[in-house]
Amino acid sequence: MALKVIGLVVVWSLALVWGGAVAAQEAGTLVGVVLDSDGQPLPGAIISVNGPELTKNAGSLADTSGAFLIQPLPSGLYDVEISHLGYRNVVKSVRIGAGETRDLNFVLEVALIYLEQSVVTASRTQEKALDAPASVAIVEGEEIQDRSVLNVSEHVRDLPGVDYAKNGLVQSNVVVRGFNNIFSGALLTLTDNRLASVPSLRLNANNFIPVVNDDIERIEVVLGPGSALYGPNSANGVMHIITRSSLRSQGTSVQIGLGERSLRKSSLRHAGTITPHLGYKISAQYYTGTDWKYDDPTEAAERAATPTLKARDFDIKRQSAELRFDYEPSSDLQFIVSGGLNKADYIELTGLGAGQGKDWASNYAQARLIYGNLFAQVFRNWSDAGDTFLLRSGTPIVDRSSISVFQIQHRASLKDRLKLTYGLDALLTR
Repeated sequence: MALKVIGLVVVWSLALVWGGAVAAQEAGTLVGVVLDSDGQPLPGAIISVNGPELTKNAGSLADTSGAFLIQPLPSGLYDVEISHLGYRNVVKSVRIGAGETRDLNFVLEVALIYLEQSVVTASRTQEKALDAPASVAIVEGEEIQDRSVLNVSEHVRDLPGVDYAKNGLVQSNVVVRGFNNIFSGALLTLTDNRLASVPSLRLNANNFIPVVNDDIERIEVVLGPGSALYGPNSANGVMHIITRSSLRSQGTSVQIGLGERSLRKSSLRHAGTITPHLGYKISAQYYTGTDWKYDDPTEAAERAATPTLKARDFDIKRQSAELRFDYEPSSDLQFIVSGGLNKADYIELTGLGAGQGKDWASNYAQARLIYGNLFAQVFRNWSDAGDTFLLRSGTPIVDRSSISVFQIQHRASLKDRLKLTYGLDALLTR
């Protein structure tokens, strides 16, 4: 009896050894290397293997040279995911045969990680978004550069609390408080702290802003009133377009686009440095297109009664350019000078019917000084409506207005919990 038991134990042990050897021969091995976009190894990268053949999770960590080895893996199809803090995850599928060693390499790209966002619009000084004394919505530069638009206001159309109405291929109206309406100037619109509306009409013609998509650093929208800092014109919220500094964003970018409605678009941005403390940038944009066609019955009736009245011209054309210099001799002193011009042909809706814009020009010049807690600027916007006229009556729209602004602001801290912001504004409209 004892000999039979011993014999059974020996046979069972041999079966286990033989089965393990067969399983080892049927299992496969996965090896590879994890690198960054510059070809440098990424030690500590996490390799996770998932597949229906696995009864439990399989994985490994990349060593100091970025290499990894995972075994044994039964033959089958697997999803291999690589993750590393600060990099985008990558997933690849691989089929491993019995006894096969597969070599699978990975290259990870850097991922942007947004920590605490900073804003300047809510209190006219840089602060964390959570500390701002108002509700602020932000569109970051990465999202802006991923979206091609004809009107800068299209970037805020999906923000909470924003009422966006599109009136044509390039025309739109944006409000954040109150009712939306045509020919609106309710929302205070700024570009680098400069008023961006048409001087005399106070119209938010956002397609007049001579900024290209690649030059926008971020857009901040204050969803509440800002009268304490921006005056009575900001009771219905603020939209602030902030552009990139030439000292922190050198390089050249060119965009060329084609689209529906006979759209042809091109833009250029170039930034460089003259000295380590003096930078410059220049940008330009040009596009043409055909607006959606609509024949106003009132216009048709007026043309029948007065044959000299002109019909709508649905062709759209816009050209713009900007030049800017940044001087930063120290970390707490900045001096910025910029100028821009814009000319456009398009149809704009007004309270008196549609207006046919012809050679409407909008220009600006601006100088800013930032020294510690002191901010001062002077700028001038001027507009010329060109040959613009009302389509219903043929009456010319005459606008040769300008606005000159001087602003100075200082911020002082009284003790640890009290901050005092005070300043002076002078606005001269002609």
